Amino acid sequence: MRIFKITALILLFASCSEGNKNSGLYKNALNQNHIEHQKYVVVVPGAGCGGCISNATYFLVNNYSKIKDSVTIVFTGVMDKKLLKNEVGEEFLKNPNVKIDQDNYFLAPEIVSNYPQVISFKGNDGEIGEIQNFDDNTYNSIIQ
Repeated sequence: MRIFKITALILLFASCSEGNKNSGLYKNALNQNHIEHQKYVVVVPGAGCGGCISNATYFLVNNYSKIKDSVTIVFTGVMDKKLLKNEVGEEFLKNPNVKIDQDNYFLAPEIVSNYPQVISFKGNDGEIGEIQNFDDNTYNSIIQ
């Protein structure tokens, strides 16, 4: 029984340190892209779940006027900037809270995702609170 408790503690500490490591990678990606902490940052990958990416992009473009004060949008893994400009519109890409991850920091192997992700923050100190896939629940959170 004692060995089980010790093993459980080791696994707990190992999983916590892994989360901190990934949090650091996200913070680095945010800093390298000059993203000030907002309430949310939405990271849209250039490849992955096509329907998920299309739905998230459609939502973000069509609701930008409602979310612009609380959300920064980052496109990462962009292979063709011209194609992205055609898809979302040149004016949309000119918004101050819309960024392209030029050096693909959000594609680091430990944090890359095939799905659009929402990064939320705790308080005003820029500490990452939660990272989740962009879905119906996050639509509602962002729009409020």
